[in-house]
Amino acid sequence: MKKDLNVRIPSGEKLRILQLTDMQIIDANQRRSPNRLSPETIISWDNSRIEQNCYSHIRDLITQTQPHLIIITGDIIYGEFDDSGKILNDFAKFMGSFGIPWAPVFGNHDQESMYGNAAICKVYEAAENCLFCTQTSDPADGYGNYAVKIYRGDELIEMVYMLDSKGCSVAHDDCARLPKAITENQCRLIEKKSEEAAREAGHIVPAIAAWHIPTEEFFDAFEEKGYPAKEGFVIGATVKAKDDDFGAFYEKRWSNAERPEDMLERFVRCGVNGVFVGHDHMVNTSVLWKNIRWTFGLKTGVYDYHTNGSLGGTLIEIDGEVLTVRHIPTLVGY
Repeated sequence: MKKDLNVRIPSGEKLRILQLTDMQIIDANQRRSPNRLSPETIISWDNSRIEQNCYSHIRDLITQTQPHLIIITGDIIYGEFDDSGKILNDFAKFMGSFGIPWAPVFGNHDQESMYGNAAICKVYEAAENCLFCTQTSDPADGYGNYAVKIYRGDELIEMVYMLDSKGCSVAHDDCARLPKAITENQCRLIEKKSEEAAREAGHIVPAIAAWHIPTEEFFDAFEEKGYPAKEGFVIGATVKAKDDDFGAFYEKRWSNAERPEDMLERFVRCGVNGVFVGHDHMVNTSVLWKNIRWTFGLKTGVYDYHTNGSLGGTLIEIDGEVLTVRHIPTLVGY
C-alpha cells in the first residue's frame, strides 16, 4: 500500500479539484463478439481514435482548470472491450504524464475485463502520481477505499474520501461481483480518518467524498427541493433553481447504491460538505441539501451513450469551508 496519500498546494492558492467520470474507453478491436457493435461504431471506437474520443477532452480540461488533484469517479474503461488490459495500462501512463496527483475509484464496468481485478489494482498502485490504494480489509467493501489529505503549506485543509460503490454483476472475477453499496466499513473508514485528521489539525477538517453509483440521498435532495427526478428537467430552465443548484436530468432513473441509514448524519459529523458521483451519463445536476452539495459529474469523452455539448468535467474549488462546484464543458474531439 502506498504510504503517502498527501497532496500539497502552494500557500495562498484556492484548492482546485477536477472530477472526471465515465470515460468508458472502448477498443472496438477487442470486442468479444463480431456483432457486439454496429459497423459505424467499430470505426468510431477504433483504438486509433482514443486520443480524439477521450484524451483530447482530458487535456483540454486540465488546461482549463489547472487542478491540484484529479479525482476519477469510475468507469475509466468499458471492461469487456479491454480484456488485454492494454487500454487501462495506456490510460494510467497518460494520466501519470501530467505530473498531477490523480485518485481513481472503480465503476461498475471497470472490472468486466478478463485482465482481472488484481491486475487492475496493480496498474493503479504502480502508476505515476496515482494515489489509489485500499485502506479497508474486508473484500465485501470492494477495492480502492482510501483517504487523501490536502495541505496548504503545513496546514491540513481538506480530506478527500474515495470509495468503491461496487455493483459489477458481470465482473470477470467472482470476488468482484458485489452488490452496489456504500458499506458500514466504508463509513467507518471515513470516521476513522476524520478523527485522525481532527487530532492533527485541532478541528474537524472539511471534506468531500466521491464514488461511482449514486445513493438515495441524491434523489431525496431532488424530492425535498421540488425537482422532478425524471427525464427532461433542467434546473434553472424547466424548474426554478434554488441555492445555486444547476444541471440537467436527461435519462431514466436507475436503481441507487445501498448505504447505512445514518450515512448522511455521519458524513455531516465528519465535515463532508460535497459528494461526487458519476454513472448516469446524461445526468449532471448539483444540488445543495442538508449542508452537502450532491453532484453528478459531467461525463468525460464520447464513448457509450452521451449528449453532445454536455461533455467535460467538473471543477471543485475549495476555500476554507466554502465549496464551489461548476461543470467545465469541452468541445474538442467531436
